[in-house]
Amino acid sequence: MVFKAIAVVWRRPERAAGEAAASVRRAAEAVARGCGCTLNIPVPVATPTPEPGAFTALVELYADSEDGVVAGAEAFVRALADDTAKEPLTAAAYLATERRPVRYDRTWPDGEPSPGMRMLSLCRRRAGTTRAEFEAYWAGPHTEVACSFTVPIWNYTQSMVARPLTPDAPELDGVAGLHFRSYADWVARYVGHPEEAARGAADGARFMDLGAAETLFAVETVLATGRPAAVADAAAVADTDTDTDSLKFAARPPVVSGNQPTGKARS
Repeated sequence: MVFKAIAVVWRRPERAAGEAAASVRRAAEAVARGCGCTLNIPVPVATPTPEPGAFTALVELYADSEDGVVAGAEAFVRALADDTAKEPLTAAAYLATERRPVRYDRTWPDGEPSPGMRMLSLCRRRAGTTRAEFEAYWAGPHTEVACSFTVPIWNYTQSMVARPLTPDAPELDGVAGLHFRSYADWVARYVGHPEEAARGAADGARFMDLGAAETLFAVETVLATGRPAAVADAAAVADTDTDTDSLKFAARPPVVSGNQPTGKARS
């Protein structure tokens, strides 16, 4: 069984994107010594980037126990706080379950950036929608819509939030990860087929608050697929059943970490 946590990072408007990414990388590399770790930081400026102060990085952590993945999340948030003591970034961590409706065949080694570009979106459910309804619609009808476009997704992950691990973490229901072989494929999918893009957005509005979504165009780097004490590799995660029980979690009280985020995600 593989457990997952995600750490979301936002940066202040005055903090340069490159400096923020470097801080996140250092903290993630420290954590990768002890658990599975995937780093997602902004793509070069030639492609779309978030507004200053927005969602600026995502770190995904994997371990074979809940204690292990929670410890990894704590360690990342603490390392980031230590690295950015003078100019703090805002970070929040969450326990999550992962679905992977579309899977790439990973052939490159740890530490090498994955080909292409990954579009990551922080998802919050529509008012009046329960968490169970949100997850069921995302995993079912919306996945069918997302996978029906003319230009396909190369790798598609859905991280469904189970509960926050850091105090005052902004409300979050999930993170969508749509990976494309190139930026040109992303343009072809959404700009080249505007009617399909509109259909996808309309379907998303059935269960998500699109106005509360935050998006990052990222370069993915798998820093560590496994360590002797704990972690299943990325291929093992990809081979799990694509249902919401594929990565399980157990009840545990929230963890107090070193860097306490403010109440709302910045955008």
